[in-house]
Amino acid sequence: MLRSNFPALALLMWPILVCPVCFSQAPISFIKSYGLDGVREEGHSIAYLPEEKIIIVGGGSEGQSLLLAVDEFGEVLWSKKYDFLPFEEEFINVLKVDSEGMLYGTGRMQSIGFNVNFVFRYDYIQDEVLWLKTMSVPQESRFEDILENPEEETYFIVGRLQPVNACDAVVLRISRDNGALITTWNFTLGHCEIFLDALLIDNHLYLVGRLTTFNATIAGYRASFTKIDLAGNEIFTWLYPQPSGVSARMYLYSIIEDGDSFVAVGVGDDDGVSTTDVNLYLYKLSPEGEIQWLKALDIVNANDEIAFQLFKTEGGYLIYGRHREEDFYHFLIQVDFEGNMMWAKKYGPSIKSFGQPALFTGEHIVFTGLVGDGANGSNIWLAKLNKNGMVEGVIDCPFIEDIFLNVRDFENPSQELFSLFRSGGAFALSSGGYTILDGDLPSRELCSNVLAEDCTNGIDDNGNGLVDCE
Repeated sequence: MLRSNFPALALLMWPILVCPVCFSQAPISFIKSYGLDGVREEGHSIAYLPEEKIIIVGGGSEGQSLLLAVDEFGEVLWSKKYDFLPFEEEFINVLKVDSEGMLYGTGRMQSIGFNVNFVFRYDYIQDEVLWLKTMSVPQESRFEDILENPEEETYFIVGRLQPVNACDAVVLRISRDNGALITTWNFTLGHCEIFLDALLIDNHLYLVGRLTTFNATIAGYRASFTKIDLAGNEIFTWLYPQPSGVSARMYLYSIIEDGDSFVAVGVGDDDGVSTTDVNLYLYKLSPEGEIQWLKALDIVNANDEIAFQLFKTEGGYLIYGRHREEDFYHFLIQVDFEGNMMWAKKYGPSIKSFGQPALFTGEHIVFTGLVGDGANGSNIWLAKLNKNGMVEGVIDCPFIEDIFLNVRDFENPSQELFSLFRSGGAFALSSGGYTILDGDLPSRELCSNVLAEDCTNGIDDNGNGLVDCE
């Protein structure tokens, strides 16, 4: 059972509206920003407490890690800053809730190399960091996802660690109780590899990411799907969708289970090595990893598309990501169960974000990010939308626009089986010190259907528990 006693902080709310008519009640869906003028605040990850209907955003504030909790209406409950990496700029890139109701997640440095990573477990009710572990390794090492195995009371971390001459895809198993490192498995084809997302099903890990085939260059980057058991033994590894001798740059970013199949989404250039002129790719995969169908999706008049996350909805599959026109935008793309387009929208403009910024509650689509020009600060962006990607009851929200895509069947995709080389990692997790500070994050309504409270009639008009605005 998740607990609901949240620490109460007195937080400034902006704007302040005065009776006789109060707009104190936010709607069930909204777009808001949170933060102070001239300060850099960032949203990169998100967790949800379904019983309390609480959204918790993970990110950064002025170089420190940040957690922001809001209620179902977007009203701030509390915010905290954490200096997990003293003297470094940092942010939380993955945030989840475990089976005991504790928050857990990963984060890393803001610098290009991302060479210091951390993992933590946090009791948000007692405002206590239960443990913090850091890993400092050379060059571009990253923690990309973390997931719980409640049966053995452990967490699995996946990502990339960079030994001396190459970068290996990695799986770490750590204790949920104290963060102690139990096992490290490095996997490689001999070049540069990374795992970006993972599922735990029936005592097996299903891992997607990018592995490198021929000549150790980006021309050999391939979308990858690997299955291992909990002893680290490889069951299969597939590379898609071009054969190893063809120049292409491909990734898989997110995978979900759908009955007896898997669905995965990725990005890349299937006939070159462009980092900007790219497509999105949606795969339907058999339990053994064979492609059942593959769609290529290209947002019209956009570049730099990247699909961070994938969700199953009542009508099909929902893709969340970002793309660039003149500015960066978030996007949501809804397709049916065969990969055919249903609707697509963009949100913003925004600033680049990283990590796992979105979730689907079954009723609402929720995602976070950054809004502002960056140079003069940024605020956290938070959108809570209905199943159609809209703020309920608002027709002309200036932050939401339709987008159009060219969608094609990817005919005769390549699917090659490879065997990975596994080794034990030589890296260690170290206990870290930290400082906790109260945050101060006023909110701004960007787009919402605010219900009015008549402050003179003795009735709770908008259902927020307040009578006459008090």
